[in-house]
Amino acid sequence: MNEPTPREFPSAPFIQICAATSCDVVTDRPWAQLFALDQHGKIWKYTNSGMIRIASLMLWLALAAPAAASSLAFDFSGVMAFGSAAGSFQYETTAAATLTNLGGMQNVVYTPTSWSFQMLSGIGGLGDRLYASGLAGQTGALCVGICTFGSGQQLRLDLRDGLGTRFYMSFGLTEPLTALPTSASQIGGFQEAIYRVEGSVPLVPFASGVLRQASSSVPEPATYLLLGIAGLVWLVLFWSEVKR
Repeated sequence: MNEPTPREFPSAPFIQICAATSCDVVTDRPWAQLFALDQHGKIWKYTNSGMIRIASLMLWLALAAPAAASSLAFDFSGVMAFGSAAGSFQYETTAAATLTNLGGMQNVVYTPTSWSFQMLSGIGGLGDRLYASGLAGQTGALCVGICTFGSGQQLRLDLRDGLGTRFYMSFGLTEPLTALPTSASQIGGFQEAIYRVEGSVPLVPFASGVLRQASSSVPEPATYLLLGIAGLVWLVLFWSEVKR
């Protein structure tokens, strides 16, 4: 049996995987076979009793398994009178909404996966404070659309410490959305940020704010699937016997 070199393998627009117990009638052993039809109508048969069967199972599992939720993470830094703030938050792009039309406005509200913001303030009644998802009593919400205290389409992160203070920030959206942004490109410029006592004063607006995508953001599941399929095809082509 002649075994072609890698450059002789045809491009195959059609591929069929056979993993039955007797795909190869010539032998008395159970084989797994892969048939490829090239552009000239020639049928190529790649056969290996172990490797292709394992590759077939792995490919089936990759396609059948539910995709893991992708997530985005962002870093924020801002400057306010007599102070500053810095921190980060993360959310799953496929998260289910917790509220809709909050305040009678057209919006959708979600719970972020995690957040951590350090406030540094010299304002009386609003001292230094840490907002973090791991602290008891603290809550966080992400509003998409037209949100309370805002105007136009925006993404608003609203944090409460459970002790009477609140921090929220808003960034515009580059397009109307009815779900969380799946890409940093859908989030526009800084609109506002406020550090305040809930329902009272003091209330301190931020002069500026910058939001950047963090390096911990997880790629889309499709990226992993494509890489997995490419790896399996490589195994099939370079670790199998070839019959014509």
